[in-house]
Amino acid sequence: MNTTAVHIDTQLYNSAAEYARRQHTSVDKVLEGLIMALPKEDMTKEKPKLKRPTHFSPALIQLVGAAKTANTNPNDINGDEARWEYLKEKYNL
Repeated sequence: MNTTAVHIDTQLYNSAAEYARRQHTSVDKVLEGLIMALPKEDMTKEKPKLKRPTHFSPALIQLVGAAKTANTNPNDINGDEARWEYLKEKYNL
């Protein structure tokens, strides 16, 4: 079996050593078990690309419609003018 050195924080190693001692095993076996438990995924495969939905639910269409404003001003980036107009109308200013 080939061996490899792993550099980790001293406190982390001490915690692993204490855990291994309580389990009546070695740090090497603990790390080996953890690594063996990792998911076996083929890292060479491309992740599948998400497909764009071809239709939208009526609830989503209503939400998008509610977000649209009738009178939009491209210069009003953060909506201050629209908010001011709304407040003027609401409070008869």
